[in-house]
Amino acid sequence: MPHNVTLSSKRERRGLRDVSHLLLGNWLGSSLPVGGGIWGIGVATQKANLNQIPLGRDVHSLVMRNDGALYYNNEEKNRLPANNLPQEGDVVGITYDHVELNVYLNGKNMHCPASGIRGTVYPVVYVDDSAILDCQFSEFYHTPPPGFEKILFEQQIF
Repeated sequence: MPHNVTLSSKRERRGLRDVSHLLLGNWLGSSLPVGGGIWGIGVATQKANLNQIPLGRDVHSLVMRNDGALYYNNEEKNRLPANNLPQEGDVVGITYDHVELNVYLNGKNMHCPASGIRGTVYPVVYVDDSAILDCQFSEFYHTPPPGFEKILFEQQIF
């Protein structure tokens, strides 16, 4: 997977799930919401249906949606603090430690963890309704929090 990707949507749904599963202590790319539309960022299992947007409707995805709510299994698990919804040009960072997903806005922890998803998960982002997200999976705008680093791709050693 490329380290940088732009997802855009013009009346067409687009989802992206990274092919490498997350290892302990990963900083899951930074995204810059550009314009309006529907978007989300988080983690998902391979069973997540990327054609059913918004994600977070079942046990296969845990995402922060464009309204600032974190959803898992169609339940709002947490929400960004009032007056902290991402705006055009903001940088959203996600950490996932195999228990909690945490959200950072412009490098600042929003203190709204969410959990529940189980098993091997992958980074996931989606856009719909003319949304555009620029995603960074390395060379971040903000330094990852202590104990987190860029996504490492799993390699087999023979």
